[in-house]
Amino acid sequence: MGSLHFVAVHPDYQGQGLARVVVGHALACLRTAGYTWAWLTTQTTSARAVHMYLRLGFVPYLRAASSESDFRGWSIMAHLLGQPLEMLLGQPSTQGEAPATE
Repeated sequence: MGSLHFVAVHPDYQGQGLARVVVGHALACLRTAGYTWAWLTTQTTSARAVHMYLRLGFVPYLRAASSESDFRGWSIMAHLLGQPLEMLLGQPSTQGEAPATE
């Protein structure tokens, strides 16, 4: 499984779709390398970033060891995105992974 870490855009250039281009290119590189799934870590403090990852097919994954604050963070994110928490977290068979496609 491929992995993405530390995707960031300088604040002066945010909101221009650059992160989507960067993540799309990274996913294309993973596909070329033979990966069919990708994993990323992110914070629940950026609704814009989480929304982009959801649109790209990523699904949040709460590990059994996740803290109560992680769960609260995702609950707040679900509210900000206007989605029920259960829908945001997806089905157990697909949690935490996304196809390496755009």
